[in-house]
Amino acid sequence: MVLFAAAAAAFLQTAYGNGIPVRINGREVSYAVIKEERALAPFRAVFESLGYDVEWDNGKISASDGERMIELNVGSDIALVYDGAEDISVDCGAAVKIIDDRAYVPVRAAAEISGCDVEWDGQAVDIFPYEKASGGELKYPVFYSFDEGDPKYILEFIRRNTDHDPDRFKVSVNSLTEMDRHTVVGVVSLNYMINGFESDCGYDFFVLNGLAKRIEARGDCGELENIAPPEKSYTDGELLAMAAENITIGENEIITGQRVNRKYRNGKYVYSVVTEIEGMSSGISRAEYFSTETSPLNI
Repeated sequence: MVLFAAAAAAFLQTAYGNGIPVRINGREVSYAVIKEERALAPFRAVFESLGYDVEWDNGKISASDGERMIELNVGSDIALVYDGAEDISVDCGAAVKIIDDRAYVPVRAAAEISGCDVEWDGQAVDIFPYEKASGGELKYPVFYSFDEGDPKYILEFIRRNTDHDPDRFKVSVNSLTEMDRHTVVGVVSLNYMINGFESDCGYDFFVLNGLAKRIEARGDCGELENIAPPEKSYTDGELLAMAAENITIGENEIITGQRVNRKYRNGKYVYSVVTEIEGMSSGISRAEYFSTETSPLNI
């Protein structure tokens, strides 16, 4: 791991220079270098991104968030942590160093002292200071790229802030606005799944320029934990056959697409088929809808 990290430090290019990216909730804020088998990162860049006020006083560096004070000294591997109750000395495993006129600190120890989780995947250092939203605003915005379409950090927010398994959510995007061929504004919706059916309960993350800064919860997903499976179960083929018996296609129309939806609404399991139809001569498109519903077992 150390050899790989050293290689990464030597060859990986980031927006901040040569080094290993340091990310907070997926957003790159700085970089780390390997010294004495430890990843060191610029103290100010990391702690200011975590909401701390940082000060430098002739070799002593300190950070305060109003509740916790952290002090380190250049050349020392001991951090003094004061949280209003008692002083705690923490061995960081490596000394604070001056590199290119910046104070570098062991990034894992520094972040963990701040109450964050830290992960290393061989390519980047990820810091997770997730905190529940206050009034819908996220204190630590969560990274999401519409271009990459990877909801990893949003799902991680759900895992760390609720009792729900993030695998129970279906992810979709909507309300997209593009600029210079890149989506810059949109909503990432996570809908809670019940026995393979999509419910209305979940979360909406409002994303601007790559950061989900606001979240809105929809319903109480905990109330849906133990809902029984549906009384009747249909395959896609069965549903398409049922839809074919109910839809009406004009003489000069053709079916251009069909999709099966499974929703959980108002205590019912709802199966539906959307059939897209186009006029061969007019080119006008329309849709036919077929649906059937069933209750949960033993209700």
